[in-house]
Amino acid sequence: MRPALVTVLLAAGVTAGCAGTGTSTGAGPAPGPASGPASGAASSPAPNSPATGSPMVGSPAVGGCTKALGLRTTLGVGGAAGGHRRMVLVFTNGGAAACRLTGYPGVAGLDAGGKQVAQARRTLSGYAGGPGQVGTVALAPGGTAEAVVEGTGADPQTGAGCTGFAGLLVTAPDDTASTRLDLATDTCADFQVHPVTAGTG
Repeated sequence: MRPALVTVLLAAGVTAGCAGTGTSTGAGPAPGPASGPASGAASSPAPNSPATGSPMVGSPAVGGCTKALGLRTTLGVGGAAGGHRRMVLVFTNGGAAACRLTGYPGVAGLDAGGKQVAQARRTLSGYAGGPGQVGTVALAPGGTAEAVVEGTGADPQTGAGCTGFAGLLVTAPDDTASTRLDLATDTCADFQVHPVTAGTG
């Protein structure tokens, strides 16, 4: 009976050892964006990522997208409806490595002389769109993300007209270097910017 007892004890030891070798799958903390609050989780992009940015889930393995690393900021297709003007910022990863964008870009309205005359208020969404939540977008090389900027051509409270912006000064969420975008618009009030999301503008 003693050999059988030894066999049972050895089997129990093997079982206990296997139970202790599992890998933790807990997600790490989401990164804090340079230009706004973050509440979305983030993760490294999957292999063969599409050209358009994709939401990240889990802990990120890539750094923030910056102008110094090849991030380009341009204007996409805008529009107008119900007195509201819609402008779309397009962020393209022109670098050689994947990167991420989290939260809100910084956006300022410029006058004809290039002076900042208004700062866009950060809101999750508005009349012209917006994702409704803050998240992180992974950009493979060549990938794009977008952020909606909106406003009106008159004071929403009084209806009084105002001077429209001659351009926008945009700073990507994880960056400190800005890009000036020339823009002929009558947008001058109720100036808002919404979080970045996957898209092509």
